[in-house]
Amino acid sequence: MAPKVLGFVGSPRKGGNTDLLVQEALRGAKDAGAETSIYYLHDYNISDCKECMSCKKPDATGCVIKDDMQQFYGLIRGADVYIFGSPFWFGYMTGQAKTFLDRWHAFLGSPRPLPGGKKFLLVLPLGRNEPELFRRTARWMGGVFPFAWPGSKVQMMMAPGVMDKGDVKKHPEYLEQAYQMGKQIAQD
Repeated sequence: MAPKVLGFVGSPRKGGNTDLLVQEALRGAKDAGAETSIYYLHDYNISDCKECMSCKKPDATGCVIKDDMQQFYGLIRGADVYIFGSPFWFGYMTGQAKTFLDRWHAFLGSPRPLPGGKKFLLVLPLGRNEPELFRRTARWMGGVFPFAWPGSKVQMMMAPGVMDKGDVKKHPEYLEQAYQMGKQIAQD
């Protein structure tokens, strides 16, 4: 059975660096035989987690917030690999990306948890050409997934020096790296 790979773009700029890198990673996954889909988080109305804890009750069927996030829970549960891209803004992922990931809280400690052993690829374009400024935050972001879902594997790529829309096209090595990482994570 072909692995299911979901790509999430946490940047509002379609055709921007994050989008192009996630698309390349998905192309690699598809070339490895995976089923792929891409979602632009900015296109969805996703509210902040209210931490009401309704998703943790014994009879809970998921998050009680009725918004566009509801359509993602089944997709997330049924996928094998997640390619998640976000530029760094003010030292962290975008607000859309953070809100989306916060809503994965519905899987933690719930009667219907997300099974462990999932695979994650974080694609992180950086406007500044100083990746050392962002490594600690990137490591922290990558560490959340195996903590929350034991046995999960996380890979990460940083693409420094791509500030303006489409700058990543000037760096074919970044596009190739995204492609190869997408291909590899779908094969493992």
